Formats: sequence, C-alpha cells, structure tokens
Amino acid sequence: MRHGLVRFIVRRLAVLAIILFIPLPAAADDAIMSVDQYKTAKARTLATTHQGQLKQVREDIYHCMPWVGVQKSGIGFRQPKGAAEDDRYLSIWIVIDQDEDARFSALPGPR
Repeated sequence: MRHGLVRFIVRRLAVLAIILFIPLPAAADDAIMSVDQYKTAKARTLATTHQGQLKQVREDIYHCMPWVGVQKSGIGFRQPKGAAEDDRYLSIWIVIDQDEDARFSALPGPR
C-alpha cells in the first residue's frame, strides 16, 4: 500500500515538473519583446520602427503550422553575448509541440 502511494506521488511530481519547466507558446501579445525590455536607445528604436513587421512575423508563425508557437518575448532584437558594441540581430525563439498529431507525422522526413 505504501509503495503505491509513493509511486503516485512521484508520478504527480514528475508531471508537475514537466508542466513547470517546458516552455509553452506565448499568447499573441506576449510573443514580441516589449519596448521597455530593451536597455539601449538603438534597440528601442529598432523595436518601435519594426513593430508592424514583428507583428506580421508573429502572425505568419501562428498560421504556419498548428504545432509551432513563439516563446514569451521570443521575437525581438537581441545582442550577441560578449559583444562589445550594440550590434543587434532579429531573434525568434519558437516552441514546437511534439504531441502525437496525424498532420505532424504525415510530413516527409528530413531531406
């Protein structure tokens, strides 16, 4: 009896850990880094100048495939680690839901 209870608790904790640590796709409003998250004027200028295009990219990804999503604040202009200057690049962090889906498994393999 006690062994069964321990297994039950371990399974529930494992499920909870998976839920807490697996990145989930962000809501549409959370997918693009907000302007106030940028620390430099150059980054804020890039974000405000290209806001419309970033929203279009987010929409294109959303309608791409049902299992592809964008991580929270996953679309934005990031700075390379260790960069001495404020060089920026467009970064898109996607999340792919790998649940069993007939449409996903029907895709051709790698080429």
